[in-house]
Amino acid sequence: MIHEGNTQTEAIGLPSTVQRYPTYKDSRVDWLGDVPEHWEVLPNQAIFVEVIEQNCPDEQMLSVTIVNGVIRQKELLKDTSKKDSSRLDKTSYKLVQPGDIAYNKMRAWQGAIGASEYRGIISPAYVVQRPRNGNDSGYLHHLLRTPAFSKEAERWSYGITSDMWSLRPEHFKRIYTCVPPLTEQRAIVRFLDHADHRIRRYIRAKERLIELLVERRRKATRKVVQSPDVAHHRLETLVKVVQRPVNRTSEQTYIPIGLYNRGRGIFRKVPRRGDELGDSSFFWIAEGDLVISGQFAWEGAVALVGESESGCVASHRYPVLRGKPGVMETGFLLTYLQTGWGQVLLNHHSRGAAGRNRPLNLRTFLKEKMPMPALATQRQLAKELQRETILRKQVDDLKALLLEYRTRLVADVVTGKIDVREAAASLPQVDSPKFETGPAREKEEVVS
Repeated sequence: MIHEGNTQTEAIGLPSTVQRYPTYKDSRVDWLGDVPEHWEVLPNQAIFVEVIEQNCPDEQMLSVTIVNGVIRQKELLKDTSKKDSSRLDKTSYKLVQPGDIAYNKMRAWQGAIGASEYRGIISPAYVVQRPRNGNDSGYLHHLLRTPAFSKEAERWSYGITSDMWSLRPEHFKRIYTCVPPLTEQRAIVRFLDHADHRIRRYIRAKERLIELLVERRRKATRKVVQSPDVAHHRLETLVKVVQRPVNRTSEQTYIPIGLYNRGRGIFRKVPRRGDELGDSSFFWIAEGDLVISGQFAWEGAVALVGESESGCVASHRYPVLRGKPGVMETGFLLTYLQTGWGQVLLNHHSRGAAGRNRPLNLRTFLKEKMPMPALATQRQLAKELQRETILRKQVDDLKALLLEYRTRLVADVVTGKIDVREAAASLPQVDSPKFETGPAREKEEVVS
């Protein structure tokens, strides 16, 4: 439960004190616990009605996601190589109206559920539930996306394995849910939307600081490499290709890594035993290595190994480079590859016709020449990069803390563990509800 004087609330400007409701009752529902005395506890069949409206093939496609709930499919596919469903026969797809609750039967227990802001259609395998009696879709959206409801959805899902678990409509309607008075539902939504806005704005301000530091470093790098006094040398004379073969065993556990595109760093994959790593050859990576994605270098999938990734393993599809001591700072090499010139080199030596998968030709790439300023200049730019890395880690930790706080806050508010009616009354009015019935409200972008 969120307690009084919470430092997170103070940091983002939310009310720092909260109170409980005067009286509570036992809901007799494990996932809800005690709820305010005046709240109702009803089966979902009294709160929702399943709707199946079809034959609307020209409506926009929607997707139900675990992270963001219901979003436009084009937003989901924007940065991927997956194709949309525009060529499919969509006459059997189900119509979703703004305010409807949609869920993926196979992934409801993982959080793939939410209220839609849009009019559109979803897979016929999904379920559309419409709130009865004017209940607020925003409140139900927050409630059904809590970890506690996900566990309840898991309990009611059936299947041989987790990949086949399905929350059928006849079981969804038997789940009991808490229902505050409508005015209170709206107060809760108002408070949570305000809290979410403040949290996102706070995080965005921190991320913006990193962006400014990155741009300052890249601008300094461009100025250095454009100097007429800077000598140019082939990459193969400045760096060495590092290979530390992994002699894997079946029993030992290894942590493979992958790379985000657009210079967003390294991510750790699920730990696997040696006999689960597949047929690829693997190599150890160490702090200070420069790792390049052999398939997506042209998208900027290049990163330095930090302390937390040291000791992980990378497949043979990830070339590893290090600057030669006294000649090239590895950090400077990364900052150069993040300039327009470096991106041109990576793109030029990445060839292929299989969608986004364009393998990097490391041999020809290393034949290219690059500017090599004085070692002291390289170290200064590498130091700036290191500062960014430290700050990014701090911001990532803060972001994780705030998002965890938001999850706990939502869970406490929607199940009545804390009373936000007074706090909500002091907040500014919202121009229009987030979810509304009738024709769809068009938006320029999806708010996740």
